[in-house]
Amino acid sequence: MTRAILVTDGDERSALAVVRSLGNAGHKVYVCSTSGRSIAGASRHASGERMVSPSLTNPDAFARELASLISLWRIDVLLPMTEQAFNAVFANPELFLTVLIPAASPDKFRAISDKRLVTEAAAACGLSVPAQIVLTTPADAAALLDADLHFPMVVKPGRSLIFAESEVFALLGQQRVLVAKLSATLAVVQPT
Repeated sequence: MTRAILVTDGDERSALAVVRSLGNAGHKVYVCSTSGRSIAGASRHASGERMVSPSLTNPDAFARELASLISLWRIDVLLPMTEQAFNAVFANPELFLTVLIPAASPDKFRAISDKRLVTEAAAACGLSVPAQIVLTTPADAAALLDADLHFPMVVKPGRSLIFAESEVFALLGQQRVLVAKLSATLAVVQPT
């Protein structure tokens, strides 16, 4: 059965892979992106592409524009490709009653987007997980001075997106900024 499928976030390489795979399987695949000229939209398997508002900074407009594209292209399946796209869709469920979204529930999605919770669940299942130090406030960085740190190490945010006081902070792709802010603290740790 051929389906009409809308893939969001066409600038992401994962979106390109999905468009190619679904196109090869015979589905009619459409793409949306903030540029309207994305790598996924340029695929020979993309039947069409449209520009939409950024899901991170304008989630309600993004959701309304997706709903319009779903109606225009008679979409059967919607595939949000990023956390911010999922969050925009989950915040506006009334707009997506006519389309299949193969995903976990909003609560489960938010839980699996929390790296700390996922690590705790993995450990509880007996899976080996790397040691972690979780910093929740800038003052917590002092804990790094007493920690038994070994190189190589990874510094990353616990979530890709943080919601605070009606502002959204995108941390994914900005890890260099985080590392730069922690560099003074990390400089006192000698590699072993």
